[in-house]
Amino acid sequence: MRLSPSVKLLLITFIIFHPLALSNIAEPTSLFPFRLIGKWYQVAPLLEYDDKSKPYELFKLLWTFGHSEADIINRLGKPTERYVSNRDNRHEPNQKLQYITLQYPNLVIEILKTHHPKTFINRLYIKNCDLDSGFKLFLCQPRIKIEEQLGKPSYKEFDELVYVIKIGDVGEVPLRLILKNDHISEIYIRNLID
Repeated sequence: MRLSPSVKLLLITFIIFHPLALSNIAEPTSLFPFRLIGKWYQVAPLLEYDDKSKPYELFKLLWTFGHSEADIINRLGKPTERYVSNRDNRHEPNQKLQYITLQYPNLVIEILKTHHPKTFINRLYIKNCDLDSGFKLFLCQPRIKIEEQLGKPSYKEFDELVYVIKIGDVGEVPLRLILKNDHISEIYIRNLID
């Protein structure tokens, strides 16, 4: 049986990005949603939301489960998987940054540790409508209700709402609400830490 080039590419991508194909030392890229709206990188947003906005209230849920690995484990228990990777620090080339990814059922939290020592929640991805947290107000809710609650998104595609959150004068981050059957099925929050 001969496979078309697109099927071959799909199989190779599946093998490379499948969580079981990677060790628990490096973070599997498949833990976080891959697709970003093209507009986010290509066109300046018509709407940006600051720290006094409704979308920022949702963005602040990034810290719901704690600010450190110990906080998160105390709140949620031991993760089903834990991944650690060290990366170069572009601001301080002599130092490394450590990324710790904690995976729970339908919840992934990435923590960034610096040499200072400081820890930050870098990314959070949640698909769990039943987890006792502030996310219950948004997950599994109809899109129209969320748009009434948060306001018009900065970008909107058929399966995603993106609210661009302005972090002081440092920059912007996308707050992504992913849709399934016109309901919020996933929330991806990225902090402005690199």
